[in-house]
Amino acid sequence: MTSYNFQLPSKAKLEQSLQDGQVTYSVAYIHGALIGMMAGGMPLDQKSWKAPLMGLVNDDKLLSKDGMAALDSLVQVSCSWFEERISIQMLLPDFEKDLSTRLAALADWCDGWLSGFSLFVTSFEALSAETQETIRELQEIARVATEKPTREDERQAMETMYQDIVEHVTLGVEYIFDECGAGLNNASRH
Repeated sequence: MTSYNFQLPSKAKLEQSLQDGQVTYSVAYIHGALIGMMAGGMPLDQKSWKAPLMGLVNDDKLLSKDGMAALDSLVQVSCSWFEERISIQMLLPDFEKDLSTRLAALADWCDGWLSGFSLFVTSFEALSAETQETIRELQEIARVATEKPTREDERQAMETMYQDIVEHVTLGVEYIFDECGAGLNNASRH
């Protein structure tokens, strides 16, 4: 019986590992790319992610042993969400952070997802209309403006909107995994 860990690794440890490896992409982008690769059909295992992810974010160079271990932990948790049909958690800043910081990280996450997904799915025309629409929405969110609200009512409205967008992205990504990644991953296990 497989034992699953559903707890995300330390964001600080991941950030330090990326900084040590001179990776300029954010943790949110990297996590989005991993989830996008999985949704696109990358096998849910502990080895298939290294070459495509390192090619995407680090010119095919691996990180230090500790850095690769931190990313491996992130991959393990992310795979377990899909395998066990548990809702994914995006690796985004805590709610105590400024809204513009969280919006920028959400945009990075979506941008990473789109990049990772496109490594495994190159014919968008073959996707369902619902999946194509979700991808267009993710592209739009990736372009999100990080303008700070000036009034309290604007800030509260943007907070609510942010939470709704995060939930919408989560559900959309899970839907796309069901359409694109799940079938490919189930076939690769047999």
